[in-house]
Parts: sequence; C-alpha cells; structure tokens
Amino acid sequence: MTDEQPTALRLADLLDGASNGPLDFKHKAAAELRRLHAVNKQLLEALQKIEGFTMSQFNSVGDLAACCQETACAAIQAAKRKI
Repeated sequence: MTDEQPTALRLADLLDGASNGPLDFKHKAAAELRRLHAVNKQLLEALQKIEGFTMSQFNSVGDLAACCQETACAAIQAAKRKI
C-alpha cells in the first residue's frame, strides 16, 4: 500500500481550491467526498476485523457468525449516523 492521499480526498482538495465561496457546489461536493471517504474507511476497518477472526477464537461456527454479524451491524449503524 502506498502513502499517497486517497483519490476522494485529493479530489476534495482540488474542488475546495476551485471554490468561489461557501455556498459553491464545489465546496459541497468536496465535503461529501470527505464524508464518504470516512464512511468507507470505517466499513473497511470492520471488514478487516471480520477477516482476522479465526475459528480458534470461538466455540462454534454460530459464535463466529454472531460476532461477524455484530461487528458488521455496528459498522453499518455508525456509517448511517454519518449520513
């Protein structure tokens, strides 16, 4: 993975630099790109957490499934609060 700025954030910076004022649509588009980037990052972190689960951590497949569901639901709820 590179240390480059994510495309959404780079585009947001470009849009902000091209804005003519706070009500300009480019400013709103930049803010939305930043919001969506944050939501995406949060959901990806939840998926990485789920990916790291192993059966040795749980007593049954049902326990593993419940933990995955709980993690995914928490991430989705957090993302919905940002919408």
